[in-house]
Amino acid sequence: MINPIIDKLIDNLPDTLKNTDKPTQIDLILGGGAFNGSYLIGALFFLKEMEKRSLQKSTLLYNTIDSLPLFTTYVAKEDRSRMNAVFFIEDESLQNKFLDKCKENGMVGVKGYRTVGGIRVSMYNALALESVEAICNLMKEFAAKNG
Repeated sequence: MINPIIDKLIDNLPDTLKNTDKPTQIDLILGGGAFNGSYLIGALFFLKEMEKRSLQKSTLLYNTIDSLPLFTTYVAKEDRSRMNAVFFIEDESLQNKFLDKCKENGMVGVKGYRTVGGIRVSMYNALALESVEAICNLMKEFAAKNG
């Protein structure tokens, strides 16, 4: 499917580019010929680094959840998301108290979905590791006082 599209793009290039400076398929796929090999290598290193950071953040949070009996997640380990962790405190009044503590500490948007409830921590790429460390520390303090 891709090749006919690329062939059509190449066919519509000016005649001076068709034979001498013909872009490769990967150049066209990755931005209309705007990228070359060095950009591609840089992008691959960037993606590898983002994957490493994502794994670091999610591992820290899930290890904290798993180590504190106060917090529970129903998602099997092999199915856990690196971007959004959903977990619960079985006692709803304690859960609301924890959500209040989060808000007091500038952690907003932590309340789970209306239909699911619980606590939801989003760990998108822009979120620094320090932010995950902060909520993990809050969870440990809260569990020590309320668990």
